[in-house]
Amino acid sequence: MPAAGPAAEVDYTDHRYWVARARGGNTSGDWTTAARLEAQPRLAAGPISLSVTHVQRRIVTATNLAEWTNPGSMEAPVGSHTLPVGTPVRVSTITDAQPSHVQRYIFRQTLTPVLFPVKVTKTAGDPGDDETTCSYIYTVTTMGGTELGVEMTPVKRRPLVGAMSPPDDSEYGLAFFDEAGVFKLFDANEVIDTEAC
Repeated sequence: MPAAGPAAEVDYTDHRYWVARARGGNTSGDWTTAARLEAQPRLAAGPISLSVTHVQRRIVTATNLAEWTNPGSMEAPVGSHTLPVGTPVRVSTITDAQPSHVQRYIFRQTLTPVLFPVKVTKTAGDPGDDETTCSYIYTVTTMGGTELGVEMTPVKRRPLVGAMSPPDDSEYGLAFFDEAGVFKLFDANEVIDTEAC
């Protein structure tokens, strides 16, 4: 799932998503390694030159049937938009009735909360002490630098009192999207600030 359409159109905010064809990204030739997916390149490459409008290179609109808010109706649904950019989905096609015969793309994907690594940058707050709780807040980005949230506090419980040390630039936190598609910072990777005796 890319973040924008084929002409840099903004992402949808409902049950529709931009989707691009994926291909296997493994190059080692070792069949025992886990499969890796990557977006099909949109620029011509290799011995066969394919236009960006070719079916193998197009970015198209697909409807997530799992996000219809009126699933009992056959009318056009209005739904949520909970799946994060980069989510892999298996897409099928249907064809409009006559006379248009327009091909549509559909899939069904629900959001199961899964922890994933993120980069966290402390922006404000205090470390805490023997009477107060740590109050650090963070800006959170993907490993590639895409911003996911600002002024975020970990949902994982902190010690009620005691100084905490935030992660440095080489360390990671953990985050997830909840059942409603809301981004949450689970653990900023703070540790209790101790000194050697």
